[in-house]
Amino acid sequence: MNKVGQNILKIRKEKKLSQKKLAKLVGINVQNLLRIEKGDADPKSGTLEKIMEALEITPNELWGEADFYPFHMQLPFSRNLSREQDRLMLSDSEFAALLHVSVEKLIDLKSGKALPSPHTLTNICTLLKIPENVLTDNDAFSRSTQEVNLLNNIEYKNHILEQIHAIEKEGAIQEGYSEDGIPIIISSDNRIKRMLLYEFSTLSLEKMLLMFEGGMDKIIVSLSDALYGKAN
Repeated sequence: MNKVGQNILKIRKEKKLSQKKLAKLVGINVQNLLRIEKGDADPKSGTLEKIMEALEITPNELWGEADFYPFHMQLPFSRNLSREQDRLMLSDSEFAALLHVSVEKLIDLKSGKALPSPHTLTNICTLLKIPENVLTDNDAFSRSTQEVNLLNNIEYKNHILEQIHAIEKEGAIQEGYSEDGIPIIISSDNRIKRMLLYEFSTLSLEKMLLMFEGGMDKIIVSLSDALYGKAN
């Protein structure tokens, strides 16, 4: 959150807003805003949306990225519109044609650079044959938590596999010499065991058991199904 806090501080000063004024607009106390700007607090997506509204900025400006910002920090409408496009499996040009808007307008709506007027929102929902709440409801917390859990598990498993593959590729190595001057050779299998013991020393017992029992794969598959398989 440090980058976000820095950007909020920078933009607030550029707009000549005091901490007290911005905190009042957002509906939080000054101490909480100070913690957010310093990167000591992890604000809810709803709070960040109010900050963006008060500062009149887009998610990209908040995160300081040109092409990417995390799923759970996108505006609900932008996120949900992108999801509807994915559900229909349409390209930007096809989806824009369906909604009777230009591709540029569609990209602005999906990126959060532009918000739809009530009339535009009604037209889009009519064309997609969905109620307005499908595009406006904020489900960021539950969805983003699942996605983060999925990515964390995949990342950890890949981290372990990459280390194992690197050790297997390098093979046995000489670690030193015994008191008799005999070279001490450590096989790749023993090096992998050492690496795993070190990894497990930093984990909870629950996660160790998951690794040994193959539970990590079950969690990854379950989360993936919940997010992508069963949802589609």
